[in-house]
Amino acid sequence: MKVNDDCIKIVHFPRATPEANPTEECWRQTKGDSEVVANKIYDSFEEFHTAVTDFYKRKRFNLDLRHYLCH
Repeated sequence: MKVNDDCIKIVHFPRATPEANPTEECWRQTKGDSEVVANKIYDSFEEFHTAVTDFYKRKRFNLDLRHYLCH
């Protein structure tokens, strides 16, 4: 990191602030998808992990990252 201090800045996004954190918005959309987590019980962690992994392989989030970086 020290080598790139002049061009990389670490930014810690606040929790539960979707307007300032793109990860929160992605998680909100994931929780709302009945195919993956909404009102769904999995028999094992592996089954849950597979469902979430498959979901993220297919899902495309239309986020304008400039909105988050320039917030």
